[in-house]
Amino acid sequence: MFGKIAIDAAKLCQSSNIAPKDAWQQTIPRFTSSPSLQNKCCPKNIFLSLCSEGLIKDIPPGQYTKSKKLKEALAILEHLHNPNNAKLKDRQIWNLTKPDCVYNSEVAVVRALLLKDLINKTEPQLVDRNKPV
Repeated sequence: MFGKIAIDAAKLCQSSNIAPKDAWQQTIPRFTSSPSLQNKCCPKNIFLSLCSEGLIKDIPPGQYTKSKKLKEALAILEHLHNPNNAKLKDRQIWNLTKPDCVYNSEVAVVRALLLKDLINKTEPQLVDRNKPV
């Protein structure tokens, strides 16, 4: 669900010149009426972090979030680009990224945007493997 929300929010930003946070807020009610899911911050912050860095096509970089999720987003991208991880499920990718943290659909957001070719091309090694995510 959160992957589809991210795709629709990105497309809304691209077509309407709307801020990513507003696009997310406008998109999510079409997928769920649950207040707890609508207020879930981890998938939203991964999306906003990618937008802030200009990593989503046709969305200019900007200050869209105060979240510190960018390192996680870049680590997820690196894991998804690794051919050895091609058959791994989202939770398995998350366990490679942050094994001590609960999974909250962060990988689903990044994977969906990547599969829909909405992620700008990135360098293959974005994350310093010696520093924790």
